Amino acid sequence: MSLITKTLKFRGKEEPVFFREMTVADTMKLIRNTKATVGEDGKARQEIDFAAEYERSLTQLQLTLVDEAGKRVYQTLQAIQNEPSARVAELLKLCKEAEKEFADSAGNS
Repeated sequence: MSLITKTLKFRGKEEPVFFREMTVADTMKLIRNTKATVGEDGKARQEIDFAAEYERSLTQLQLTLVDEAGKRVYQTLQAIQNEPSARVAELLKLCKEAEKEFADSAGNS
């Protein structure tokens, strides 16, 4: 399993954090209950539930943030919800960066 290492900077401290690539099963968990409708003009429309979108981001973090050995750091969403929101916001930024790096490297193997 390949991991991407990022540096978490939080409250004056720096620590390495590790992300693994999402699997298809992970993606299925994230898109579950996402619905779109097609309007009369033929264009897709999606209602946005901001709480559900934030929960999807937290779920992605829970699924991909791992320790050096590849074991999940957070076993449940509840564990993430007990963290300071500023720390989670920083982790979410790093998670998105890692996701982009995995996607960018997919065509370069």
